[in-house]
Amino acid sequence: MPNQRKGRYVLYGLLTLIVLIAVFYQPIAFGILGLVAKQVARSQSFVLHFKVDGSIFTDIHVEDLHLEPLPNNTTLPIARLDAKVFRARYNLLRLFQKDYRHVVTSLEIKDVTITIRPTPPQPPPLKKRAGPPIPLIVPERLDIQNVNFSMPVQNDSLEVLGLSVALARNQSGALNISHLSIPQVGRWDNLHALLNYKDDRLSLSGLALAPI
Repeated sequence: MPNQRKGRYVLYGLLTLIVLIAVFYQPIAFGILGLVAKQVARSQSFVLHFKVDGSIFTDIHVEDLHLEPLPNNTTLPIARLDAKVFRARYNLLRLFQKDYRHVVTSLEIKDVTITIRPTPPQPPPLKKRAGPPIPLIVPERLDIQNVNFSMPVQNDSLEVLGLSVALARNQSGALNISHLSIPQVGRWDNLHALLNYKDDRLSLSGLALAPI
């Protein structure tokens, strides 16, 4: 019995030490993450910059993200990616408990611009053995503001400008788009729709498109 109690104290002590190390060395961990990301980007011939902060266990904040391929990179389909704010709050304990509905409590994305470019045809990817299914993790609250997307299509471009989404689980939300352009289909401004996410089902209503 005394040995069991002693072993329990040792385990609690080790867990406390791990938590303290993680808390006090978070800046170092985020610094290493930034260096590794830049090294990977350089090896794949693209530029990657960002600022990262937060807590390893509860939240992460990424700001001023910029990604752009170098001139010798002709395979990356992204011509440019800029994101001003990306914030996520999460509970890792829920992940270990397989309570996937409550892993991510909130996700905030603001001021994003994505430009897609044409690239040379690539060989089909090699088939890989199917692994265990990846669980779908949906944030309890989603706040997306001012996302802009453009992709060239023949002599025109597909554009989604000023996309905003406000959505919380079991509550009504909203979808807003300042401008939507689909080549050879139509162009629309100031689109609005109602969203609802309940019982793991997402529904959209009230979207009115002018006749094409």
